[in-house]
Amino acid sequence: MKIGSITFKNRIFLSPMAGYTDIAFRSLCKKYGAGLVMTEFVSSTSIVRGNAQELQRLKIAEEEHPVAIQLFGHDIEYLIKASKIVEKKCDMININMGCPADKITNQGAGSAMLQTPEKVAELVKNLTEHVNLPVTIKIRSGINENTVNFIEVSKLAEKNGAAAIFLHPRTQKQGYSGEADWSHIQQLKASVDIPVIGNGDVYDEKSAEKMFEETKCDGILIGRAALGNPYIFTRINHYLENGSMLYLDKDKEKLQKIKMFLEYHALWKKHDLSFISLKEHCMAFTKGIEGGAEIRQKLSSIKDEENLLLHLESLR
Repeated sequence: MKIGSITFKNRIFLSPMAGYTDIAFRSLCKKYGAGLVMTEFVSSTSIVRGNAQELQRLKIAEEEHPVAIQLFGHDIEYLIKASKIVEKKCDMININMGCPADKITNQGAGSAMLQTPEKVAELVKNLTEHVNLPVTIKIRSGINENTVNFIEVSKLAEKNGAAAIFLHPRTQKQGYSGEADWSHIQQLKASVDIPVIGNGDVYDEKSAEKMFEETKCDGILIGRAALGNPYIFTRINHYLENGSMLYLDKDKEKLQKIKMFLEYHALWKKHDLSFISLKEHCMAFTKGIEGGAEIRQKLSSIKDEENLLLHLESLR
């Protein structure tokens, strides 16, 4: 499939997740088959002001391409300036209009932007005029069940130059609770001519196949189901291409998860990331495997890399 001038090897993408989609994890997901990876959202204001911590999140590895940088903010001028700063690093700009967290929406950013569709249109128009990359937006269905306006927002974005719409069909009020309403993805696909990427409640091969069949979407974002499990991209792509499952027994799955975490650790070390990142990903990689709960309990008190790896080794 294509978005703008970018051609992707497959239609299964890594969703941006704050605190998780760092350079090491994105590289690992790309290795295991993600067609597109996206950075965790980065503040446009902080980029323009040269905040060192935010700029660190903009590090991109060569093997990540095609890669999208996701920005958030409410000020159009800052979003334009930030996009121009990052455009040489990535292949696509994505604007976060879906985050429901109060600390983001209270700034007028994230899903709060859905309250002003005309501002979304103005932003997309200005970005496409100033940036030489595909400009895309990631949205929710609306603010709440009484203000479901994803079609209005998407049509305005398309009219003003957006190259694709990424839709998480829950409202801001829902957060991550309840079920994603895939009928919204289907309705959006029937309403616009640009690619529609679905997001929400896809956690394995069958659910990915079901989303494609029910919604006719062009691609799928995998978020929480990829945490601690980059192999999900290999599995889904294999199933969609061949119609067969890649099964692993419990022991092999356990060893594979440990192997993938050690691959993450090597990339973490290479890119000099924080210990918090290593610890968070270790927690994710040990979920669902025998002995993992005990390790995660011990992790809460571990404060250094050496002890973390020693405890992980005990899982073998």
